[in-house]
Amino acid sequence: MIREERTVFLTALTFIVYAAIQWVEKGIFLFPFPLNELGLFGVFLYFFLTNKNTRVYSSFVYGTVLLFKLLSQQFVWSLFLTAESLEIFFDSLWTDVFYICYGLSFVWFTFIFCRIKKSILEIIIFFLISICFIVGLLLNQPIFELLSLVLILLYGYRFNIDRILQAQLSLFLIVEIGKQLMLLY
Repeated sequence: MIREERTVFLTALTFIVYAAIQWVEKGIFLFPFPLNELGLFGVFLYFFLTNKNTRVYSSFVYGTVLLFKLLSQQFVWSLFLTAESLEIFFDSLWTDVFYICYGLSFVWFTFIFCRIKKSILEIIIFFLISICFIVGLLLNQPIFELLSLVLILLYGYRFNIDRILQAQLSLFLIVEIGKQLMLLY
C-alpha cells in the first residue's frame, strides 16, 4: 500500500468512524457532509503538493473537478459570506454554474483518464461512464453518479492507471456512498 492509499484509507476511516459514533449516540447515520468536499479537496492538495515529480494532466483536471464540486456547495459559501450577501448569492445562478462546470470537468476528466490505447472498448467505456454521470446530474439521481464512479474505478484498476488518482477516486466514491447512506437512514 503506497502512502497515498494509506492517506485515503485513514480519511475514509475517519469519516466512517464519525458516522458510526453518530449512529450509536443519536441513532442516525450522519456522515460529516459539510466536510466531504473540503476533505476531498484537502486530500487532493496534499497529494498534488507531495507528488511534484509525478504530476500529470489528468491530476490537474481532477483538481478542477473537485474545485467546482466544492464551489457548488452552499455550505462552503456560508463560511465566507455574510447572511445578507449569502441570500443574494444564493438567488443568483452561481452555484448552478459551478455545478454545471463540475459536470463538464468530470466528463473531461473521464475522457483524459480513459484514453490509453484508443481502442473501441475505451470509447464505449468513456461514453458509458459519461452518460451515467450526465443522467445522474440531470435527473438528480445520485445512483447514476455512483455507478459512473464505480465504472471509472474498475477501468482504472483493470488497466493499472495512476494509483494516486485511483486512490483519490476511491475516496470520492466512499464520500458519495456515505451521502446516500445518510439519506437512507
